[in-house]
Amino acid sequence: MDQTTTNLTVAVRRQLVLGGHSTIAAIAEATRLSFPTVKKQVEQLMEAGEVFEQGFEDSRGGRPAKRYIYNERFRHGLTLYVREVGRPLSSHR
Repeated sequence: MDQTTTNLTVAVRRQLVLGGHSTIAAIAEATRLSFPTVKKQVEQLMEAGEVFEQGFEDSRGGRPAKRYIYNERFRHGLTLYVREVGRPLSSHR
């Protein structure tokens, strides 16, 4: 995956996680990315099981927009290195 795709994916993820749920148009506006770019990223995240459709927004006269939500059970990893204060990390091997 190239760096541009990664940055786009992170921007879309951030909006979904922070907003709770969102539409593609709202994500595009918040991230200043184009609608087609956001749509493609959301589709890729859905294929991976990272994002779900969650119904529709209330209609404002036109066709209602699909709402998307981040799958909070999607697996991500975090590694922490813990050391005692004053001891260098290399002495813990």
